[in-house]
Amino acid sequence: MPPGSRPRRVVSAKTTPGAISAYYTPAFEPENLDPWQRLAEIIRARNPKKIAVNESPVFAFVDGLTSSNKALLVRAIGPELAIRIVPAERVILGS
Repeated sequence: MPPGSRPRRVVSAKTTPGAISAYYTPAFEPENLDPWQRLAEIIRARNPKKIAVNESPVFAFVDGLTSSNKALLVRAIGPELAIRIVPAERVILGS
């Protein structure tokens, strides 16, 4: 990521808890859509070079993505985008 740039952060959930809404843009529309399907649509539309997820083999406090949720994400976005998934520890830690 270029110096000074910020990652785009969205939340694909039916509700956005108070404090989190200051950091994430709500992206769950329409409400009857499956959250994984909606997230896949958002990712495809943005076509990112990298998809940073909350996982880390080193830092437990940035390792919040469960293996079952990662499997659901990979299935939703498909193999052509799944190869772009990277750990977000550098984004989260600010390094």
